[in-house]
Amino acid sequence: MCLTEHHLKDYEIDNLPIDHFKLGSKFCRHEFKNEGVCIFIHEDLDFFSISLDKYCKEKNIEVCAVRLKITPIQLIILAIYRSSSGLSDHEAQITIIENIVLTKQINNIITQRDINDQSILEFQLLLSHENWEEIFTEDDANISFNKFLNIYLRIFHSCFIKKCTDCNTISKPWIIKGIKTSCNRKRELYLKVRDNNEMEHKLYYKHYCKMLSKVIKEVKKLYYKEVITK
Repeated sequence: MCLTEHHLKDYEIDNLPIDHFKLGSKFCRHEFKNEGVCIFIHEDLDFFSISLDKYCKEKNIEVCAVRLKITPIQLIILAIYRSSSGLSDHEAQITIIENIVLTKQINNIITQRDINDQSILEFQLLLSHENWEEIFTEDDANISFNKFLNIYLRIFHSCFIKKCTDCNTISKPWIIKGIKTSCNRKRELYLKVRDNNEMEHKLYYKHYCKMLSKVIKEVKKLYYKEVITK
């Protein structure tokens, strides 16, 4: 999905939520306002980002690109915006680009242990059935501690197995329906304020963002406090 004239800053487009799509490539203006181009890729597709920033010139040509890996072909997609300069931005333009730098999309895979109610109960059960006699009968404190640690870690590793997880797909269970609604409202307010110079609207938007951040922080804090307590 190619978008032009998105009018967003880098930090805004990096956090733009579009269901089932992820940001593939972008260009945002730094010297002037508005415009810009970006490409969003469906989450099921593999791709490489193509760095074209050095070819971009604000108010002249703005471009970004991705290379899709669709067997047996490789498809390069460009999103181009041309400001009014005698050439219409609604007509096709031929662009020749050399010395393209390809940046591989990084898979953010993390490893974490599967800790849940069932594995915790199993861990407690195995600890209760373990024979600790050799630890208490040992005279040397260091040897006794090492034996205890070996038994403890053996049971720990057997109950809480390591699993690989894509951090991009990790859910945020603390995000309740009310927060989702408020985030959508925040997005609506942003779209209204973006092209509105009325100070009253801008102040209301800033106040709304500040209050929403406080609510999210508090809900997240309460959720993890409850998880730790359990």
